[in-house]
Amino acid sequence: AFSASASNDWLSLRKRTILSVWPDGGGALPSDAVPASVTPNYRDFADVTQLVWNISCSKFSLNSTVYHSARTVGERTDDIIIHHHGHAKACDKTLPESRCDSNRSWYDFYNVTDYYHRELGADVAFHYMPLFGPNEQQGFPVSHTFFEPYQQAGVATLRFFLEPVIRTINWATKQGYKRVIMIGKSGGGWTTTLIAALDARVALSFPIAGSISLNFFHISWDFEQQPREANETWYLHESS
Repeated sequence: AFSASASNDWLSLRKRTILSVWPDGGGALPSDAVPASVTPNYRDFADVTQLVWNISCSKFSLNSTVYHSARTVGERTDDIIIHHHGHAKACDKTLPESRCDSNRSWYDFYNVTDYYHRELGADVAFHYMPLFGPNEQQGFPVSHTFFEPYQQAGVATLRFFLEPVIRTINWATKQGYKRVIMIGKSGGGWTTTLIAALDARVALSFPIAGSISLNFFHISWDFEQQPREANETWYLHESS
């Protein structure tokens, strides 16, 4: 049986991790629920709204783009699905499962919008890794090694990977959604695992090909996932 002591340990680890990702937050998740911009009817898709989050820090400016698709225009479902594309930069025509087309592939790399709407009866918000896909920014490399020197300088860089999702959950609950479900592939699966561990509002999570034990042999780590020798918890600040 899961003991109260074990539960307290997990809650303590959650708070410590939150405090490390957001050192100035006092152990609480970000509460911002107002995007920097909201553009409905995006690219003439009546069901698509573009949300842009400003996740800048004192060292550089950075935005994160989210595309929200409503099952029925002008209405809201009870559930919202957060779909995280991970490291995908665009719809990959070499993958049969991507089913690329010229209609929605610019934001939905796997063409799952209709499935979420019709089969699951849910609205969906599509997310992407920082600096990848819709989050590419002029003057920035399409690489997460960009964050390495800032991490070394004391900037809590995991924030740039997690905060856009937390803010979208804040926005969604303000809109009246009753249940949050999250799914992600690869880097999106990794993000899904972390978000579900840190935010109890995520009722269901489905990480696909995302996180594995750091003890497993693996060679395709990105900056944010890569273990550091003799410092596997490098993302946890000593002060936390």
